[in-house]
Amino acid sequence: MNSKTLVFSVTTILSASTLFAEPRVDQSAVTLAQDSQSRLVTVGYELTGEPAVVTVDFQTNTLANAAGDWVSIGDVNFTNVIGDVNQVVQPGVRTITWQPDKSWPGQRINDGRVRAVVKAWATNAPPDYCVVCLLTDTQIDAKKAADVTWDIPRRRYFASEEAVPGGVTNNLYKTDFLVLRKIPAAGVVWRMGTAGVTATGSETAHKVMLTKDYYMGIYEFTQGQRSVVNGTESSNAYPDGSITWDNLRGTYASYPWPQSAGHEHEVASDKVLGKLRTRTSIDSFDLPTEAQWEYGCRAGNGGWTYNYATLHAFSVGGAVRCRYGRDDDRRAECAVRLNQLLFARLSARCCRCSNRSNPHPLS
Repeated sequence: MNSKTLVFSVTTILSASTLFAEPRVDQSAVTLAQDSQSRLVTVGYELTGEPAVVTVDFQTNTLANAAGDWVSIGDVNFTNVIGDVNQVVQPGVRTITWQPDKSWPGQRINDGRVRAVVKAWATNAPPDYCVVCLLTDTQIDAKKAADVTWDIPRRRYFASEEAVPGGVTNNLYKTDFLVLRKIPAAGVVWRMGTAGVTATGSETAHKVMLTKDYYMGIYEFTQGQRSVVNGTESSNAYPDGSITWDNLRGTYASYPWPQSAGHEHEVASDKVLGKLRTRTSIDSFDLPTEAQWEYGCRAGNGGWTYNYATLHAFSVGGAVRCRYGRDDDRRAECAVRLNQLLFARLSARCCRCSNRSNPHPLS
């Protein structure tokens, strides 16, 4: 494999635990009201304690006397919520607005059978999905000038795949935005390497435990996303199979991740990852390590390999299968579900950066 065929998933490490006051929203004090003319719904709440990621769920009770169980109307029906929601919110009295006529038409809101449930997530334990805006500040200003309602935070969080506006297969999430899925890995002891005779390799079996959860991109990084990071908008949703190590991180001699002790994640500020870190204020964007890659590919399965499902136990809900092919076969358009996690089809051309004996990840 050479650097001209490199494609990668971007990984973001979650912050370590803190010892401050736990964020909290008193659900009994949450208010919900609908304007009789505009039909705009306004939700009021107060966040106490530390800053938190805030999400909302709208629930309904089919019984007129509200005696039945409350059930969510479904995240897909309120993806157009705006305000102090789906982002990090500072403590205080806050509001969320929702126009149900656009996403949940023909429904009654003010008859006591709909309520808003507001949840505060600690910033070191955020929701499963994170969407990062890759646009430059100038490009964002241009969007706002063209549409006064365009007000998208640099970083948004969503409790489910269905809550992501427009759906995760929208091409915007392969060009202007980056969708990441949280991998719940902290404290899990698992085995890397072979446990017997296989056709997949000869890595010595050993136990591994990752100390933090992390986010990983659900698609291979695309040519369009690289263009946007470099300052030019693009609609190209093909995986970026031509980026070099030097263009991604800087020269290998200067940035020999992950082998350089104490400097494992340093990158050149004028390269793709350096620009991405500066623009998003996420200084841990990088390639996944060998262990992060393999654990993510397993998608929560207990088997010890992510591939060759006919030989091994990784088959529930679909297996990650390596595939070669033309660019037409490698479009970042079709996602496959992997045991409750959502990832794009992972190509055999992908590079797995290793902490093992070979010092050059691209060799």
